[in-house]
Amino acid sequence: MVDAKNKEEHIIIDIENPQLWWPNGYGKQPLYDINVSLLNDDIVLDSRTLKLGLRTINVRREDDEWGQSFTFVVNGTEVFLMGADYIPEDSLLARCSRERTEKLLKDCIKANFNCVRVWGGGTYPNDYFYEICDELGLLVWQDFMFACMIYDLTDEFVDNIKKEFVDNIRRIRHHASLAIWCGNNEIELGLSDEWIPDNKKAREDYLRQFNDIIPSVLKEEDADTFYWPSSPSARGDFDNPNCDNIGDMHYWGVWHDTEPFTYYRKYFPRFMSEFGLQSFPGIKTVESFTLPEDRNIFSPVMESHQKNSTCNAKILHYISETYRYPKDFESLLTVSQLIQAE
Repeated sequence: MVDAKNKEEHIIIDIENPQLWWPNGYGKQPLYDINVSLLNDDIVLDSRTLKLGLRTINVRREDDEWGQSFTFVVNGTEVFLMGADYIPEDSLLARCSRERTEKLLKDCIKANFNCVRVWGGGTYPNDYFYEICDELGLLVWQDFMFACMIYDLTDEFVDNIKKEFVDNIRRIRHHASLAIWCGNNEIELGLSDEWIPDNKKAREDYLRQFNDIIPSVLKEEDADTFYWPSSPSARGDFDNPNCDNIGDMHYWGVWHDTEPFTYYRKYFPRFMSEFGLQSFPGIKTVESFTLPEDRNIFSPVMESHQKNSTCNAKILHYISETYRYPKDFESLLTVSQLIQAE
């Protein structure tokens, strides 16, 4: 079919006995090889091979007695998403590799994940990240790379980010694992709660960037994938974006406010996209950057790796609430990971 208005040509391909792609735990992940070549007579000018999965994904938002649902629906089936945020695997990106990422994502499957959220304060992952998620059945919540601050929308900046959007949308959009595009991490919340400097221009620029520019690019480049302006968000504006009855929610009362674990029972979010508790790394990792005399959580070397001045105290607080004091440094590291697991 030729769309004369947009000068596009659409090719319909029939697939016999098509098999649907499913998230982990809901079915299998069949992928089809698609080979595309651009020819000039018999000369191949360019070619590309893609692996595609056949599925439908949307987010169901319906008013109900509690507020409004936020339910991922794959192939007509409601899916309860289980997973975690994905941040850069290493501060030195050159040390990352397909093998390392594959091990991490296979560990996610062992932990019964069916979703990972690419957090907006990191980087856009390499192609192989999405390829592995396709193969394993890990749905991807994909943030655009904006987090925890405001952006001054000069003409040059807008031109730059539009190119960034188009480049990454075209690169990622064909993956079966891609479930949602999300504008940013916590900017809407930060402006609402005023821990991000708030003023009229900041709000206008925010609404333009995340409620106008990105949706307009997605309409042209990937209109089929659901878009959400921020995480967390309720209505796409500054009216209580972190409520637990509409949209998605971040809950950090356990950890930042040292609330007890039982406080998780106080909230019933429609979709919980962030929560957690910090632990120390394992002894193998600590030995990679310390000398024996540095192996004390309050040593200058250990404290330089702790990027929050209050977090050593918080870890010790939760240990004291749950266990006896560890017998030595290595045990302290392990017990911190136990409270994180709890």
